[in-house]
Amino acid sequence: MSNSQNNPPVEASVVEASPESGATSWIYAKPLEDIVTKGTALARISGKQVALFNTSEGIKACDNRCPHEGYPLTEGSLSGKCTLTCNWHNWKFDLDSGDNLYGGDQLRTYPVDIRIGETGQEVWIDVSDPPYAQQYEKIRNNLHGAFIDHSYDRIAREIARLEKIGADPLDAIRLSIMWSVDHLEFGWTHAYAAMADWLSVYLESEGDKELQLLSLVECVAHTSFDVLREDEYPFSPNTQPFNANGFVEAIESEDEPTATAMIRGGLAQGLQFEDFEYALTQAAFAHYNDFGHSLIYVTKARELILMLGIEVAEPLLLSLVRNLIFATREDKIPEFRSYQSVLESWTSTHTETNRDLASPCSDHWFRKGIKPSLETTLSFKHLSADSILHSAFGYISKKYVEFRPIPAI
Repeated sequence: MSNSQNNPPVEASVVEASPESGATSWIYAKPLEDIVTKGTALARISGKQVALFNTSEGIKACDNRCPHEGYPLTEGSLSGKCTLTCNWHNWKFDLDSGDNLYGGDQLRTYPVDIRIGETGQEVWIDVSDPPYAQQYEKIRNNLHGAFIDHSYDRIAREIARLEKIGADPLDAIRLSIMWSVDHLEFGWTHAYAAMADWLSVYLESEGDKELQLLSLVECVAHTSFDVLREDEYPFSPNTQPFNANGFVEAIESEDEPTATAMIRGGLAQGLQFEDFEYALTQAAFAHYNDFGHSLIYVTKARELILMLGIEVAEPLLLSLVRNLIFATREDKIPEFRSYQSVLESWTSTHTETNRDLASPCSDHWFRKGIKPSLETTLSFKHLSADSILHSAFGYISKKYVEFRPIPAI
């Protein structure tokens, strides 16, 4: 290890090592002479590995494990004014503040006190943790930096630290929504939709800490990727009372300010997701928006709000509105022009149906194009939606297995 072994120690404060001398968080580490002679030492204190260094500015103490990948910092190099280099990946830290000189994870440092004991001068370390609020704020800021940089491994470490201090790890997901919502130019992406599914995995994996951490990291990292280097696209701050018909009309006319104002107004009135759901679904169904993605997003918004709480309702719904505004209207392209008439017929009581058939099977959609498939689906409308979907999905699965393309018409 390269360090300043002959530097005279700076005596931070010299007190008698008696029970009354200080707070119980101060714990004896090493004889001062050992650190001065060797330049560095390792102390195991209260389950922690603490590295001690004799620097030009006195004895310094920090976690022995590099916050990057755990390399022992007693094997690092000390140079300049208290700059410690981890020799595994060349990360550099300021031993006074713990700051990473290249950005990224910070190094935990500890206050040092030089005391006079029975055998001479001793090094004592304050290993008490900062107040919870201070720890939380630090992790939050570090997580935000990792989110902006789309640094996957840093995101993982900060979420793990969040849980370690006893905070709700789902806060990482709530924060990623807040940090991303104004940077999604066209509203919802698969990041939010997949977030709902990853959170389901998280909730179903109690006891499997590794899988739970992976689930949360995927939520944050995917969202981070989708807004990487994106500009800010703020929403209108206006509010007005929510009206379901007026809301659907605003979406139809691609009037984002009015639609978002109604969402804000409705939430201010105390409305819940269920109060918006019918209008959102109607807007998503209107033109088979984005090949059905908009409808999926409505469903996933409900799931996320249920899992994360009402505090994420506004950002998620505002972003969902933006998606509905910018969504492609698929019934306006030739392949899907029959969609609108089929949709209207679905609610009609005069539509011909295959009542002689007990249930559909996947062969009913075999090798059919879009229009015939829609008509086939409509003919079974007297049956349960689950039975129709089961059979339709059965054909889709068979198509992928057999690699048979569906004709365009």
